[in-house]
Amino acid sequence: CALAAAPGTGRDRRGLAAAAAGLAIVGVGVVRMLSPGSRILPAVLLGAVLLTGVTLVAWDRPGGRVEWRWQALAALAALLAPAAMGFLALLTMAWLEPVAPLTALAGNTTINADGTDVLYSLAGLLAGLGTALLLAWPPALGERRPGFARQP
Repeated sequence: CALAAAPGTGRDRRGLAAAAAGLAIVGVGVVRMLSPGSRILPAVLLGAVLLTGVTLVAWDRPGGRVEWRWQALAALAALLAPAAMGFLALLTMAWLEPVAPLTALAGNTTINADGTDVLYSLAGLLAGLGTALLLAWPPALGERRPGFARQP
């Protein structure tokens, strides 16, 4: 998908895409071999490495060169943003308590008697969308391609 979203497909981008795909296959296999309690840190690190690889493949390269400052920032964002945004989503759900009405709307009973259920999947979805926006920001809002000028 990153290769399809890239503004151009050169040999280096195809090589990076193949390396990221191979790393994903091997990494997921290794993480799955670990016991369930010890998977969290390796899975987060694998996700950060793969997100960084995706940005290397898909981001625009003005002048044909990789801007390593942006790539280093993307690596840091890929490492920290999902955890921070997931934590913020969990805090927001605890503060707004949207789970009880959603559970009732689905026709189910709440798990906790006080109605403090947490939708971890919603927190993960919000964290993923926030991280995607953060990683898409520089190429989407930075360089403008010729022919895509803003309308007055």
